[in-house]
Amino acid sequence: MVQILLLGLGGLLATKAWRQYKKSAATKAKTPSEVITQATLAQPPSAPGQLTPARAAVHGELMQRCNDPRKLKQAAALFGHEGLPFHSTALLQKAAMIHEMMHGAQDIVERSRAGDQHAMALAKSIGEQARAGNKRARLSWVLIEDYTKRHPPDEKKTEEAA
Repeated sequence: MVQILLLGLGGLLATKAWRQYKKSAATKAKTPSEVITQATLAQPPSAPGQLTPARAAVHGELMQRCNDPRKLKQAAALFGHEGLPFHSTALLQKAAMIHEMMHGAQDIVERSRAGDQHAMALAKSIGEQARAGNKRARLSWVLIEDYTKRHPPDEKKTEEAA
């Protein structure tokens, strides 16, 4: 934990040093050796707002494989702090979409348990599309199964529906 805090603090200090260097380089003319020394000591691995291959790989991994809205929101905050608003917005939009799908899965399960035949048909259709390979249907099916496992049916409600 301490190492992570130190890395975060180091990144902030390096970013501040980078900005000061850019500001001072624009105002003063220095000898080439001073510029090289200061640049190697103060320059962060990448400038803020620059999409490096590592950042692109992290963003791609999150967009393709992450289905946790909380993790996506945290990553969006990090990308926003790094000066990449487009990537931050894309992660926030995906988090909102998954959050909506979670509420939809809850609604389908609860309506099916209450005896709604349309909700049962919808759940069956989602299952068929998921088996056929539809990515969005697979995610919906996973969310429906997850909600069903986390919230077992209440016996009183199932007896009333029957």
